[in-house]
Amino acid sequence: MIELGDNFDTFKFASFNNFREEKYRLVTKMQENEVIKSGNNEHIKSIGNNIDILNSLGISSLDRVENGMVISSYCNGNTLEEIMIKKILNEEKINEFFEEIDRYAQYIKEKMEQVDRKSFEFKDIFSKYSIEVEERVKDKFTYIKHGFIDMTFDNIFVIENNYFVYDQEWYEENVPLEYMLYRAINRFFFNNKQLRKIITEEEVYARYGLTDYLELFRSLENAWQKKIVDRNVLSYFESTYSATTSLESLKNSLSDLEFFKSIVEKQKEYITQLENENEELKKKR
Repeated sequence: MIELGDNFDTFKFASFNNFREEKYRLVTKMQENEVIKSGNNEHIKSIGNNIDILNSLGISSLDRVENGMVISSYCNGNTLEEIMIKKILNEEKINEFFEEIDRYAQYIKEKMEQVDRKSFEFKDIFSKYSIEVEERVKDKFTYIKHGFIDMTFDNIFVIENNYFVYDQEWYEENVPLEYMLYRAINRFFFNNKQLRKIITEEEVYARYGLTDYLELFRSLENAWQKKIVDRNVLSYFESTYSATTSLESLKNSLSDLEFFKSIVEKQKEYITQLENENEELKKKR
């Protein structure tokens, strides 16, 4: 159960990610004009550092850290993902869909500082997560120093043609631009499976020259996810599912697993409590 404190009545929605390692777990509470996240102090500090880096790079963030919490300003604009969905649904504007991806890739390249892989003491993300990659393959990638790998299309608002990012928990150094593009495209189609009737992620991967690296990027993604996912959850995944099933997909099926029944029940109890408290408040008014 989550303790909301004296101002519980001001929250419209709350969630918590129990599938993560305890040090990475966050409680998310949505108010009228902002979203508040609380959790492990060190992780909150890390997010604060990420926000500082974003600001230093000239990237507008909707997030700030105050009193040991991450506070995100609510935005009424469209996310880049929503804009891209509209482009796909209007098949006459499919080229504009690709133009949005082109612009995104160029933005990442320009803002996040391109680096030379052969520079002194360079260590890329593949080495960090013990992913074996041939040197000739590594040479084909464009490396970005500041790898905000969760800067996906759904984590960017577009306001007056400018990007405003939020929810940037994760930072990695020396990341291939191609991997960031893969993650953004993969998440886009994971969130919008119905769009595959019009265009598939395979078509988009091919357009951006990513097809030959999909297996490599999936291996890196799984290695990175293992850092975040609770070891008990991870052990259950590995003993129950084949290695070809991505952890990203599995974590979205937690509520269907008997293994997580107790977690789901706690969430239901919490939701019921909120609903009852809101009903009591309405009566008092």
